[in-house]
Amino acid sequence: MCINSSAVILKLTNLFNCKQVDIDALVDTGATFMCVTEEIALQLGFHITEVSRQVVTLAGVDSQSATSELSCSTG
Repeated sequence: MCINSSAVILKLTNLFNCKQVDIDALVDTGATFMCVTEEIALQLGFHITEVSRQVVTLAGVDSQSATSELSCSTG
């Protein structure tokens, strides 16, 4: 199995309040979802208890993932 990924600087924008955060990220070109840390979600103005859900990673570890409407662009 081949995994394609690239290191980039992403600009994340909360589409509800227009707050933006620039982050260094490793992007998996085959990924369906994007996860951000609680710290980044808070910087974007999300209320963690309102926008998180239970996920299971490939390793089988349960974790909380902040999810909501984000715009993502490079540079």
